[in-house]
Amino acid sequence: MTVLLSIGGCGASDPSRNAPEPAAPQSGERILRAAAEGGYAAGSVTAEIRALIMGQGLLGPVSVDRSGRCAARLEIAKRGRTEFLTDGEHFWLKGGEQLWGPNRASRIGDRYVTGAVAQDPFNLAIFCQSAAAYALLGSLEQKEMAQHSPAGAASADFVDPDGSVAETADAAAPRLTRYRSGNGSEPFDYRFSDYGRPVAFEPPPSASTVALAEVLASEGSGAPPSRTAP
Repeated sequence: MTVLLSIGGCGASDPSRNAPEPAAPQSGERILRAAAEGGYAAGSVTAEIRALIMGQGLLGPVSVDRSGRCAARLEIAKRGRTEFLTDGEHFWLKGGEQLWGPNRASRIGDRYVTGAVAQDPFNLAIFCQSAAAYALLGSLEQKEMAQHSPAGAASADFVDPDGSVAETADAAAPRLTRYRSGNGSEPFDYRFSDYGRPVAFEPPPSASTVALAEVLASEGSGAPPSRTAP
């Protein structure tokens, strides 16, 4: 309820009488839709990821845009630190002995290994795809998420029947800020920031790459794989 006070006499005008009524709080469905539209318009996002995949912990930043270009630095239990780039089809990955094993690592040296996204371990691209789906492409709008925060609050929480939770911030122009799993066997937690910042996507020159097929083929001969374009 708005209370108007007249000061200085009965005939005094009150400018607040002409002030517009505050906008009605957005429904949960509208907030998720607005967050999806805002993410799509921004075109890119960075996700700080923590996840457990096949019993192995993983953490690090992933920056991705709507076209599928992605740059990431992930620390993976039992696989060590990795850096990779992908355009959604091709992959460039740099790792050490923990990832490749000592023999392969010595042959690869300081180069990026290239190949198709579907090949292991290039399937790490799933983290780029999921970050884009959640924050930029509106996949959460399709879920049956119930709002668990006061209508009109600056931030809003939504809970899915599977226990996963989405968080948004800025009631006027909502953006997804976090998405985390429920109580599944492989938990994950994505924290989103830097909407609209261009992805630092610059594939390495061919002299700094080697194809995964060559790495595998050279194992029998013991010869180092040749340098090759991706």
